[in-house]
Amino acid sequence: MLSIPVIRFTSQELQAIDEAIEYLGKVFVRKINAQDLSDAYNISVKKLRAGFVRRTGLSIHAYIEASRLKKAKELLADDAPLKSIAELIGYTTPSQFGYFFK
Repeated sequence: MLSIPVIRFTSQELQAIDEAIEYLGKVFVRKINAQDLSDAYNISVKKLRAGFVRRTGLSIHAYIEASRLKKAKELLADDAPLKSIAELIGYTTPSQFGYFFK
């Protein structure tokens, strides 16, 4: 039987994770990876990823996708053109947006 190590966080690490979550919620259209966030918030990639899941229930990538799709739903309700929506939420083409929106 494998034992999964418990990752403990300092209060500074938890604050960094919360700030990274807030930041991603605002700039989800940009290409950002875990290493960029790790460097920006001075926390290891491993702890950042684990803390992200602990705080949001989602991986960093899944959180970005969820943020994009939430914004897309808002824009679709306003009858914005698909091409515009795709660009506004960070996809390069409407077909890429359509794939993820499914």
